[in-house]
This record gives sequence, structure tokens and C-alpha cells, in this order.
Amino acid sequence: IGKTVPRLDIPDKVDGSAKYGLDIRLPNMVYGVIKHSPSFGGTLASTPPTPAGMIAVVPTRVVAGLGRGAEAVGNVNAVAVVGTNTWDAWQAAKQLKVSWKLPANAAKMNSAQFLADAQALVGWGAIPYVAGGANGAGTLYTVEGSASVAEPAINAALTIVEATYSLPYAAHGPMEVLNCTVDYIPGVKCDVYAPTQSAKSVLSLAVTLTGLPASKVAVHTTYLGGGLGRKAELDFVSQAVQVAMVLGQPVKLMWPREEDFTHDQYRPMALIHTRAGLSGNAIVGWSYRNISPSILAQRGSVLGTKGDSQGIEGAQALPYNFGPRLTEYVSHPSPIPVGFWRSVGASLNTFGVESMIDELAFAAGQDPYLFRRGLLTDARWIAVLDAAAALGNWGSAPPSGRARGIAIGTAFNSIVAEVVEIGPVTSTSITVDRVSIALDCYLSVNPGSVQAQLAGGMVHGLNAALYGQQTFLNGAAQKKNFNNSRMIRLSEMPDVAVTIIPNPAVADRKVNIGG
Repeated sequence: IGKTVPRLDIPDKVDGSAKYGLDIRLPNMVYGVIKHSPSFGGTLASTPPTPAGMIAVVPTRVVAGLGRGAEAVGNVNAVAVVGTNTWDAWQAAKQLKVSWKLPANAAKMNSAQFLADAQALVGWGAIPYVAGGANGAGTLYTVEGSASVAEPAINAALTIVEATYSLPYAAHGPMEVLNCTVDYIPGVKCDVYAPTQSAKSVLSLAVTLTGLPASKVAVHTTYLGGGLGRKAELDFVSQAVQVAMVLGQPVKLMWPREEDFTHDQYRPMALIHTRAGLSGNAIVGWSYRNISPSILAQRGSVLGTKGDSQGIEGAQALPYNFGPRLTEYVSHPSPIPVGFWRSVGASLNTFGVESMIDELAFAAGQDPYLFRRGLLTDARWIAVLDAAAALGNWGSAPPSGRARGIAIGTAFNSIVAEVVEIGPVTSTSITVDRVSIALDCYLSVNPGSVQAQLAGGMVHGLNAALYGQQTFLNGAAQKKNFNNSRMIRLSEMPDVAVTIIPNPAVADRKVNIGG
């Protein structure tokens, strides 16, 4: 513990012997390619004939427990084209003419409407939470503080700063597309080979769909090829099991990249409204509202008094001296399926909180680092902020044509701060030259892997901040592949420096190691 050791998976990944989901081959296996309704909530009007050279066209439905937003349980929302190899099945699926019945509300399922709905919930459109009530979409949950205390404090301030931040839906885009191989023999067995983050849930799903006892179901977890939260979902596994049950022979089901981008369970969109009062260098009142679709509500959870925990992480119990504070969450009514996307709420709220802190520092005429430092009340946060500032050379002027920014946040019992140095900025481009990262995760078991995770997470966040955006028109996702949802290129990769704060000495040494 505390020493960098080599990862055991690297040699297999380098020499090609690692088994990913798409590498699975079974005797007598056939290959299926999925084709969904173009719009979320769409259903199959009629099963098209099997194309020449193909084995079958198999409709698949949304099964119980997997309904998300407009994708309601029971909807036959996709077909699988099955052939003797993936390429031919893929080409046949592209050419397949399918008649779909679109949902009645398809015209309202568009990005402009989603933004308008969120804007209406910034003011008086939200309905306060009622204990024991229905508390559907549009419900306002008070997470901490109260408006009756925070608002008068803000209104009495010498300077009032108000800002609204809009964040888009973001696709997962794992490098290996969704896929699953199933070998099913009625009454005998069901073997599932899947790049899954939820093996136990796959087992339960297969038992439910096949009626087999758990003793006759085997789940083989392959390397993920990138999970990012998307492969914790079971829609693609459900489809593969359904197809295998119809065909009665092993089948590998694959989603082409276009299906992956257009039928994701996305990082939720959000509209974040903030308002704060300043007196000198002090914040004397703080109001923060996150309006975003609820991941947990789409999964059947009944939201408690504080709403969706995924919607408020990174926004509550922050060790900033805000004076009287008000933190709120409002559930957005959009029916677009949403899901877990690495940091989830922290990716929305840390951006919102820290952007507002920058706005306030500017209004106060203060250095952003020193302004944050003066507000923080937690020694560990201060130490992380200081470490990032030192690593990022905050105390020296940046080279000509460059600028630096700093931010800090928390998620999953870790505290992280970054200094980002950017180069020339034009109306269409930005160059990120260097990122300096400081982390306090309390105990670093394998520091080398931690550093790799931080660098990879930084790239994931950078891609989302610069380019990640899914838009919708009539319920149909508009960005379908990497050609219009790009990632940073190798030549654009910034220099990365990481410092890990070892076992910080603090009064409270409670560490959650159970979850």
C-alpha cells in the first residue's frame, strides 16, 4: 500500500490477448446488429421481412426494470438483424426499411423545449416538495438552508452577482460499442458473455427472462472496453438474451456506433441558477438551484426531501463560508433517458459552483486562488488548493498569450483541485497547454494507477467541456458519431502534472472503505 506496482492487465492489452466483449467466439454462433426507433419512445409498427442472405429480423422490447424516460416497459423499440457475420448484418440493418410509430409528444422532445422548460423552473414554476405527495417532475427540493434567510442576506449585500449556467446532455461514447453474446438452450442453460459493470444484475435479468434457475445461468464478464457508467445498464444485455431465446443458438449482438450515440442513457442536461451577495471580499449570502432530470426517478426511486442525490452531489455541504445559504434541486420533466456518467452530479455542480466563485472573485477584484482560500473553512481543502496552486505555478505570471484558471471540488470521499493553463483563444478554438492536479483521497493504495485515473478523468472532462453535447429534434438524437462529437486529438493533449497528498493529518480520520 502506497507504492506504485505494475497493473496486471497491461501486458494482455498490449499483445492483444485480452478478451473484450467483441472478442467472444462460440461454436455455431450467429451475429446480430441492433436498429432502434429513431425517436425515443417510438415503437415498432410492423416487423419487416428478413433481408436476403440474413437469418432473421427479431423485435426486442423494453423489459421490466429497464424502462427509462420515454423508453417505457413493454415498448418494442428495436429490431435485431441477424446474419452469419457482423459486417453483413450491419449493412443489412443500415438498409432495412422499418415502420415506426412515434410517440404523441415527439414534437416537444427537442433541445429548445428542454431549455425552455428548465428556464420556467428557475422562477416560480417549480412546485415545492410535499411529504407524502406525488412530487413529480417540476418539484422543488430544498437541500440545505432556507430562502427566508438566504434571500434577505443577498438582497442586503453591497454587490449582487447572478449567473445561469446551461449544461447539455452528454453521451458516454465508450471505445468498445455495446455488445453481448448469449448461448441459450431452453431448459438447460443460459451463458452470458458481456462487458458489464453489473454482473449480478445481469444474472437476475437472465433468470427473469429465461425462467431458468440461477444455477443454470452463467455470467462471464469480459474487459469493458470503456464502461463510464454506460455498461452498468442492461438494455443491450436484455436484447441479446431476447434474440438468443428466439434463435435457439449462440448469438453476439452489437450496437453500431450510431446506435450507441443516439440511444444512450445520457449524462443529464442541467440549468444551474446562482445568486450571491458580496460585501467587500466576503460572500454574505448564497443561492444555488440545479434543474436537471432525475436519474433515480427514471429508475423507479421515490425521491426524498432533498431530491435526487445524483443531482446535488458537489453542491451541498461545501466548506465555503457563504453566509446564509440556500441549495435547491428541481426535477426536470424531460423524458430523454439519463444515466450514470462517471462523476454524474459532480460534473454538473462543480462546474456551476466554481464558475460562480470565479464570477464573485472578479466582482470583488480578487485573485481567484486567494479568494477561494479566504472562503474555505476546511484544512484539507485548503491544503489541496495550495498544492494545486504550487504545482501550477500560480504565483508566477503565465507566459505571454496564456492564462490560468483554478477550481476545487469533491466527490466520492476525495478532494481535487486543478490549475488549467490555456494558450491562445480564438472565436472557434481553445488550446489547453497544461493541467496541474492535486488530490487528497486520504489513502492512495497504488499511486501510479491513481495518477493514471486522474489524467484519464481530466481528458474525459476536457472532452465534455469542449465538445460533449447531444441535441434532440422530435425525440431523435442529432449527433450520431465522432465526426460531430469529437474528442481531443493526441496533438492537443496537455502536459499533466499530478501531486497526491499522502494520509493527511486531520482530527476526523473516519474513512468509508465499505462502499
